[in-house]
Amino acid sequence: MSENKETLERGSTLLLGGPASAKLLEGEVEIFGHRPKKGETIVSRPHRVLPIHALTDAKLELSLGTGHSINIVQGNTIPDTWINLLNALKEKSRIIVLGGIDSGKTSLITYLHNYVLKSGIEPVVVDLDIGQSDICPPTTMAYSSQSSKTVPSLHLLRPEKIYPVGYTSPSYNPNEALCMAMNILRRNWTTLTLINTDGWIGEGAADWYKSSLIDVAMPSHIALLGVEPGPLLKEAMDRSGAEIIMLDIPSVVSTRSQEARRVIREMNYARFLRGASLRTIPLSWINFKILEQRNETHISIVDFLNDVLSDIERCGCPASKKVIGHEGVDFSDIGIGIVSYVLGDDDSAVGLALFMGIDSKRQVARIYTPYRDTIRRLAIGGVILSLTGEELHVYRQRL
Repeated sequence: MSENKETLERGSTLLLGGPASAKLLEGEVEIFGHRPKKGETIVSRPHRVLPIHALTDAKLELSLGTGHSINIVQGNTIPDTWINLLNALKEKSRIIVLGGIDSGKTSLITYLHNYVLKSGIEPVVVDLDIGQSDICPPTTMAYSSQSSKTVPSLHLLRPEKIYPVGYTSPSYNPNEALCMAMNILRRNWTTLTLINTDGWIGEGAADWYKSSLIDVAMPSHIALLGVEPGPLLKEAMDRSGAEIIMLDIPSVVSTRSQEARRVIREMNYARFLRGASLRTIPLSWINFKILEQRNETHISIVDFLNDVLSDIERCGCPASKKVIGHEGVDFSDIGIGIVSYVLGDDDSAVGLALFMGIDSKRQVARIYTPYRDTIRRLAIGGVILSLTGEELHVYRQRL
C-alpha cells in the first residue's frame, strides 16, 4: 500500500473507498457517528466507501491499496431525513429498514446504531441481509445485542446468534428465509432494535416476503429508502400501525457490480472460515439437514450430493472444470465444498463449514471447518466454494 497525508477542512467529507485505511493525526472527524481517537486507524474494505466527515480541520495519514478511491466533497453526506428519523426514535423503538440494492440500508443502520449508543441506549442490531451480511457469514442471518462501543462498520459487531438460510438471496426459498428471520424477530427485546434487510424488492414472491417480515417484526417505524412498496407490502405496512418514514438515498452512494458484491461475500466467507481444517467424521455421528429450495425434497444426503454434482457438471462454471472426470461424492481431493453450518441445539449455527462430501467406502463425511468440538448436526446450503472462499457456483434445483 502507498501512504500519503491528507488535510481536510472543517465541514468537508473524505469519501475513502477501499482497500484503504486512514489514521487520524490531528483534529476531529466522524464516520457514521463514530469519532475515532487520535492515532486510531479506520479501515475501508474493498468495494466499500467510508465517509470521513471533518468536524474541525483535520489531518489524516492514508494507506491506499490497489483499486482504492478518494473523493473530497463539501458538507456532510448524511441526509437530513436520516437525522430527522434519529430524533423520532425512542428507547424501545423497533425500526425495520427497506430498500433496494445499494440504497444505503447498512449505512443508515450504522449511523443509527452509533448515535443511539451515544445517547445512552445499547441497541440490538438485526442483520437479515443474507447476500451482503455484515455481522455474520453470507447466507445467514444474525443479531448482536452486546454492543457498547460505536463502530465505523457493522462488521466489527459480534454476532450473538446466527441462523442459516443456505443461499445468497431469500428468493431461493422465501419460506425457509422467513422461518429463520422469525427465530430472531420474535425475541422480546426491551431496548431499541434496528433491523436491516436484503435488497430483494418488487412484486410477487419478493412482495410476499417483505410483507411477511413486517407482520413478524411488528415495527414501530418502517424506513423506506427509495423504494415503492408492492400491494402486499402496502397492506402489511397499514396493518402494522407503524410510522412510515420516507428517507433520502445519500447522493454519494454508488452501485456495486455483481462482481464486487461477490468479492465482498468471498472475503466474509474467508473471515468466518479462518483457521479451518479438514475433519473426517463417521456418518453415523451426524444428522444432516438439507436447506432445500422451494418445492424440493431429497431422499438422502447422497441423493442431494449427486444432484449437486450433476448441476455443477451442467453449469459451465468454474466448479465444473474441477469435477470433470471426478468419481464419487467426496470432493475433498478437488478442493471444493458446499457452504454448511454446524448447528447447536436451537438450530442456530455455532460454526461455518464447507461440506466436502462423503467417502462411501469408509462411511465418513469430509467437513472443512474452524469448529473444533464434536459435530452432531450439519445444515447444508447450496453455495459451492473453494477452500479459499471463492464462490464457484450456486446449486440450482432439479426442474
